[in-house]
Amino acid sequence: LDAVHKSGRIVQVGIQQRSWDHFQEAIKLLHGGLLGEITHSENFYANYMRPAVVDPPQPVPETLDWEMFQGPAPRHPYCPTRVRGWRAYYDYGGGMITDWGVHLVDTSHWGMKADDKIAKMTSSSSSYLKTPNPDLEQTPTAFAITWEYDDFIMTFDNIELPNFAEKDFPLWGTYFYGQRGVMLLNRLGYKIIPKPARGGPAVEAKSYLNPKGWRGDSTPEHARNFLDCVKSRQQPICSIDIGYHSSMPCILALLSIRNRRQYAWDAAKNTAVPA
Repeated sequence: LDAVHKSGRIVQVGIQQRSWDHFQEAIKLLHGGLLGEITHSENFYANYMRPAVVDPPQPVPETLDWEMFQGPAPRHPYCPTRVRGWRAYYDYGGGMITDWGVHLVDTSHWGMKADDKIAKMTSSSSSYLKTPNPDLEQTPTAFAITWEYDDFIMTFDNIELPNFAEKDFPLWGTYFYGQRGVMLLNRLGYKIIPKPARGGPAVEAKSYLNPKGWRGDSTPEHARNFLDCVKSRQQPICSIDIGYHSSMPCILALLSIRNRRQYAWDAAKNTAVPA
């Protein structure tokens, strides 16, 4: 953050959902008060990064610079698992908690107007379910994470909800629970589910499904926004400050999972402290 702010350079963080048309439309509805007061934002995404069986140490291939691959992480003997499954390792990736977590958390922050906030408390439960002799250097197979903010609660569970009724609309993604209804927002669209409200009408049911499906990736628009901002010197749609605050919950979650304890945020010292 300091380096970017001092340099005056334009930095776009690759949380590309910010540039997706239907994400922008859905967030506009939330910020317009469609659901009333929102108290919870829950995130669900099934875990496809199961810890791999660790290969024994082997000679480093001639085509691989193993020293460079490890970067600033602790040194380990070479084994193909660490290269093939790098995303699942705490040393290099952080598994689903950081890989998909940052996109989901960013959507929650965006919808809850929390782009400049850090959770007061981070808690977690996790387990290496159905993993004999798990490699504790890799992230767990099951987790449930909770973040407490001043005015809402945010969660992340690596499960996929059963899709019995809505065959064409996936139920993974980010949920916003309001007084008047619930919104589900993901890369394939968004859906608004009415909820009878005391003292006022429920919202109108609405569903938008991206006609391009998974092919409707917004990365080109995100890159275009960056290039336009390089020319205009305006801040991009996902600045370093937004990226920092969307990444921090995932980092705090890893800390909580690895050390099996809660962490509070000390704003004065800008650091996490055991609760």
